[in-house]
Amino acid sequence: MPARFTALLLCLLLPSLLLAERMERFDDYEIHYNAMPTTRLLPQVAQAYNLQRSRVQGLVMVTVLQDGRPVSASVRGNAYTDSGQQRDINFREVRDGDAVYNLGTYRISDLETLRFDLTVRPEMGDRAHPLGFREQFFVD
Repeated sequence: MPARFTALLLCLLLPSLLLAERMERFDDYEIHYNAMPTTRLLPQVAQAYNLQRSRVQGLVMVTVLQDGRPVSASVRGNAYTDSGQQRDINFREVRDGDAVYNLGTYRISDLETLRFDLTVRPEMGDRAHPLGFREQFFVD
């Protein structure tokens, strides 16, 4: 994928990452993450990454850095509603130049809060790292 789409995606997601301080440290790794409705994606970015912009679809993005450099990782997990309903998330790795992203989609509803329980295993790491967070969705 062209680097300009990566730049657009990062410009869209990084402010949210920075404002929410969505980063965890495990051993030598920094795991950056964010969740949002896919309607927040610019149409050209959604198309470039084969993502559907929809009021009922959310996107979670996980990036793993080691010494400031992106590394490949396996990401697995689910999201849960407050009533305990499970939402499966199927992650796929996207590479664009040196950048490596793990993108996963799932079903959302307006004003819904989801609890994310993820496991992130860096490719060269010797263990998986748990990642849990909550996000409330406001659909445009």
